[in-house]
Amino acid sequence: MSPWEYYLMVSRRAEERFGCRRVLKIDARNEGVGLPVRGGIAGNLASRNVTILECDRDAIAKAKTVLPGINYVSGDIRALPFADNSFDLILDLSTIDHIPESDVSLALSEYARVAPVLVLVAWCSGDLELVRMRNAVPWRPENQYLFFREKLLLDIQKFFSILESDVSFHFDGSNYLSYDLCQRRV
Repeated sequence: MSPWEYYLMVSRRAEERFGCRRVLKIDARNEGVGLPVRGGIAGNLASRNVTILECDRDAIAKAKTVLPGINYVSGDIRALPFADNSFDLILDLSTIDHIPESDVSLALSEYARVAPVLVLVAWCSGDLELVRMRNAVPWRPENQYLFFREKLLLDIQKFFSILESDVSFHFDGSNYLSYDLCQRRV
């Protein structure tokens, strides 16, 4: 299974479980580049009320040519440009790991403010020293950070209850995609 097929599988699972109709997908990259999943993630959801938040205007322009029927909004996950409870579901499919770990709680608090359900996929490791070494390198691929899994879980649990977790999608022995299906704490 490719990462994109994995993203689509966990997105559909959350959408079906909660009957979500208003979906905020973070990052237009999956819709704007040629991927093995035609139409990107947003084009394959049951909901037709999808908004995509993207910080790169060029990525939005490219995504609109591939998937024109979607509402695209320019913005930052640390300051979402939406009213409280604007969505039923947020899909962050390995976008949060492109911000520094020091900003993760801020992004998660914004997610909890605008939606009760979150699918969060992040690039993680259980090896704290590996995380420190990799994040210190200035040439990280695509400016992507590696998160220490236990710290990420603590950040998530400040705002959400974790309903499902999975860490079975491994890149190698130390690095993996973590998946968490979360529901906002009341």
